[in-house]
Amino acid sequence: MKRSFFGALTGRAIGFSFRYYVTGLNGNSDVKMLALDGVYPSEENIANGTYPLADSFFAVYNSSNTNPNIPILIDFILSEEGQAIVKQSGYTPLVSN
Repeated sequence: MKRSFFGALTGRAIGFSFRYYVTGLNGNSDVKMLALDGVYPSEENIANGTYPLADSFFAVYNSSNTNPNIPILIDFILSEEGQAIVKQSGYTPLVSN
């Protein structure tokens, strides 16, 4: 990276964002993803937990809620079709053990 007083104004900056923004939404081939501690933010490294800046999302509900659709929704999210939607949405699906 070339040092420049005007670096932030001319596009020479380092920032952070979601992986999907860079790989699927941004469309700017000049934006590059960087490895952290030698680990590249690939889908595989995010899924297996080796990339250190990945986070998890949880489906949480009150156990006293008797709505019969809750377990159906959770089962769908965890299903092959649900995980395909997770991937199509730009997130990393769960690893199948």
